[in-house]
Amino acid sequence: MLVDGIWMLVTNITHTLESEGDRLKPEELIRAYRDKNRIEEAFRDVKSFIKFQPTFVYTDDHVRAHYTICILSYLLDVTVTNRLRQEPIEEISSVDKVHKILRRCEVGKLSVKGSECNGLKLMPLTDEQKSVLRLFDCNYIVRGKFLKSLGIK
Repeated sequence: MLVDGIWMLVTNITHTLESEGDRLKPEELIRAYRDKNRIEEAFRDVKSFIKFQPTFVYTDDHVRAHYTICILSYLLDVTVTNRLRQEPIEEISSVDKVHKILRRCEVGKLSVKGSECNGLKLMPLTDEQKSVLRLFDCNYIVRGKFLKSLGIK
């Protein structure tokens, strides 16, 4: 059927247990349908920045865990975006740039050949990495006491 410039929503729901006052009005249904695209885009963005591979989950617990990871990742992504808008950092204009900067933070494993001595050490931070940590008030992450609590020297 050709419907020039008109689209419709069709449902197979013929009755509902909800009272008339609890049902969504047509305008609310249309808004919710249109908003689903934003939600789908958000999940696509989240999956790309946390590098999710296709994931097949079968139990309720696994579905909830996967969903929780996606929601928390999206919250982190939005938080970083909003913080950068509030307090821009020179030459760091996007969440992707923040991810790339923080991805380069490394902990090296140190050991003495022929002995049982070994340990972990945080590699020196770049100025960009320090700027991002300051933006989120996370300087404590690279302090000795915090690192030692994680087994890093």
